[in-house]
Formats: sequence, C-alpha cells, structure tokens
Amino acid sequence: MHIGPLQRYEKETFVEMALASWRAAYVGLLSEEEVVQAPQMLAEAEDKRCEAFQVLRDQSGGFIGFYSLGEGDYLWHLYVHPDQFRKGCGTILLEAAEAEIRTRGHDKVSLDVLAGNQRALSFYLAQGFVVSGQDADGHVLMEKSLG
Repeated sequence: MHIGPLQRYEKETFVEMALASWRAAYVGLLSEEEVVQAPQMLAEAEDKRCEAFQVLRDQSGGFIGFYSLGEGDYLWHLYVHPDQFRKGCGTILLEAAEAEIRTRGHDKVSLDVLAGNQRALSFYLAQGFVVSGQDADGHVLMEKSLG
C-alpha cells in the first residue's frame, strides 16, 4: 500500500470509492435528499480540492481510502472503502494526515464527526482523540495532541 496525491484523471474512480465510503458512513444518519445529492457533492469536492486529497492505494493502484486537510490542523476528510474496514487502513491514513499536520508546524489535530456516526467516533477515540465539544449542526468536535 502507498499514499499519494489524487490526480485529476482519476476523478471517476475517486468519486466511486468516495461515494461507497460516504454511504457507509451516512446512510441512515442524513436525509434522503442529502443522500441523493452525494454523488454531485463529492464530484464538486474533487473539482475544487483535488490537490488536497491524498489517496491510499493497494499494490495494483486501486483506491482503498483517502484523507484531506483543511486549514491549519484540521482533518477535513478521512474515508476508507467499506471493503477495507477493520484492516488498519484508517490508521495508515490518519498517521499520514498527522505527519502532514506536523510539517505544517501544528502540535494537535482537530476534526468533527456527525453525531450518530458511531464507527467514526469509536475509531477516533481509539486513536487517542478526545471530545472537545459539539457544534450547532450536530457534529461532535474532537482533537488529539500530537506532542
């Protein structure tokens, strides 16, 4: 496995993998309207932020998961294809994201998780994150010291 930047020509493959990951995370937690809009939303995210996505690939180059960072110490996305759950891929992606955040000069990582997304909450808690609050949109705010 290896992590590298997403290439623009990989858009279709990326959106397919991202959609499978997104559906595994949010179907049942979000409205039907949001679920229906997901393919367009993910395609637009790839168009706007392609250079921010780092993709975990298997030995043949197939997509396993991805992460992207926002401003400062913020982990914007971290998703793993459902076929790869519980195989250590999320940990590999998180460690790469944390290393990138350190190179930015930060000593903590912050993120948010939709309340009710128990798989993600459990993953981040097991990785050393603590809950730091909740926002008005129903997201659990989390952070982890990198020190």
